Amino acid sequence: MPPPPPSQLVYCNLCQHETAHACLKTIEQPWWLEHVYLVASVVTFDVLQCRGCHGVVLRRSVFDRNGEDTADVRYFPPPMSRRLPEWRDKLPPEQKVLLEEIYRSLDAENLTLPMMGTRALVDMLMLEKVGDSGGFREKLKKFESAGYVSAKGREVLDVVLDLGSAAAHRGHASSGSEVQSVIDIVEDILRTVYVYPKVVEKLKDATPQRIRTKADVP
Repeated sequence: MPPPPPSQLVYCNLCQHETAHACLKTIEQPWWLEHVYLVASVVTFDVLQCRGCHGVVLRRSVFDRNGEDTADVRYFPPPMSRRLPEWRDKLPPEQKVLLEEIYRSLDAENLTLPMMGTRALVDMLMLEKVGDSGGFREKLKKFESAGYVSAKGREVLDVVLDLGSAAAHRGHASSGSEVQSVIDIVEDILRTVYVYPKVVEKLKDATPQRIRTKADVP
C-alpha cells in the first residue's frame, strides 16, 4: 500500500470547507469483517491535522486483502452537515439538549432520527407555552391563538409535525434536502419564541424616542 501524500484535502469542521491536512501518523493493522463475511482486510488509521486551524481528525480506511480497493472510509469526528446555532443557549435546557442530539444524528448521516427529533422538539415547545391540551393539532391551534405563529405558520408547522409522524410511525424516509428544510423551519420558530423578543427589547431601548409634534396630537 503506498504511503499517504504529505498533504491532502479533507473537510475541516472548524474552517468549514476542505483544507490541506498533514498526516501526522498512520497505523495499519489487519481486520476481520466477521459481520459481513470471513475475509481478512486491512484497516489504516490516519491522524490528520489541518494546516490552517491545526484541528485534528482521525480517518479510518478499510481496504480489501490486497490493500488496493477502499471498502469504507470514515472520519472521527464526522464532517458537520450544518453548524449548531450560536443562540442555542437561550433555549430551555431540555430543548437545547435535544437540538444538539439532532445535529449529532445529522453528522452521522442519519435522516429519519432527525425528523423524529424535530417533531419532539416542536411538541416540547408547544407543551411549555400552551400546556398539554390534546393532540398535536389541538396544541397547534392554541399555539396560534396565543400569538406565537400566524395562520400560515401553523400550516407550516402542521406539515413538519406530519413528516415527523410519518418517520416515526409510517417508515417514511425524507431526503436530505427535506430534513434540512424542516430544521430551518423549526429553528426559525425557536428563534421567534426564545431569541427575537429579547432582541426586540434591546432595539427598543436603543432607539431614541420620537419627538411629538402638533400633527401627532389627535
